[in-house]
Amino acid sequence: MHEFPEVQAMVQKACAGGPPGMNIRRLTIAVGEASGHDPHHIREYFTEAALGTAAEGAELQFIREELSGRCAGCGTVFERGTRLLLVPAAAASN
Repeated sequence: MHEFPEVQAMVQKACAGGPPGMNIRRLTIAVGEASGHDPHHIREYFTEAALGTAAEGAELQFIREELSGRCAGCGTVFERGTRLLLVPAAAASN
């Protein structure tokens, strides 16, 4: 049930600022691997959260974002599961 307020906020954000009479046909939602959110629950709560809004009846599309890391020092991005003492760029130069 913790997703319901977040789904309501998502619907409000999607509907905000659009022209009067706008209808949203599709929402694409990125769900991070470590977010703790389940697309099934989002879909379940979306129907109720979207009632009476421009998003009512919209199709939901989910994109799963894989977990990765970023070095605060150099900005290098590396994939989940990489066990490092040094970021990949620094390790290659040693």
